[in-house]
Amino acid sequence: MASSSSHENMRNLTTYRPLYKAVLKGDLATVKSICDGDPLALEARITVDLDTALHIAVGTGMANHIVMYLLNKMSRHQLGLQNSSGDTVLSIAAIVGNTRAAIMIVTKQPDLPQIANHDGRVPLLEAARYAQKEMISYLLEVSGDYLQATEYSADKPGVFFMNLLVLAGFYDMALKLVESHPPLATVEYYGGESLLSAVA
Repeated sequence: MASSSSHENMRNLTTYRPLYKAVLKGDLATVKSICDGDPLALEARITVDLDTALHIAVGTGMANHIVMYLLNKMSRHQLGLQNSSGDTVLSIAAIVGNTRAAIMIVTKQPDLPQIANHDGRVPLLEAARYAQKEMISYLLEVSGDYLQATEYSADKPGVFFMNLLVLAGFYDMALKLVESHPPLATVEYYGGESLLSAVA
């Protein structure tokens, strides 16, 4: 079965190479021509990492005209497709800081902020890992109360997120979040420090 899947992936890499190139060039006319003539192109895996054309368009950060076109053609199911790392297109947007694409994506598929990749990281965590401050601000608005917990400890995702904010130097953002979640200020982080001592 794996061999058959691998063979199909290799065939897709060849078949959809023009689509991959067109997305990278920002060539919307060619992308339209390919996708209008082949509905399977919307969910085809066109890289070795099993990215779709939308993954690539979002990841360039400079092809949001193509992102908009693809979003208008894709179903919500297609929008939720994950690559080999388990990243959805929203995770890719979070990593590269493509906030405009993220807004368009979440408008069409509001469930994606809660979808974690294979490492268990939701888009908000990926944005924090890559120090994408504008993206963090946006995803905090659409991710529910990600920091809410009955108890806080260093192994909780919300605490990990706060630690990432400190590591990125986003102290203003971290302190603002502590105002609405005071217990986070005194939880011990991975280095044995509290949030406030880490900021200090």
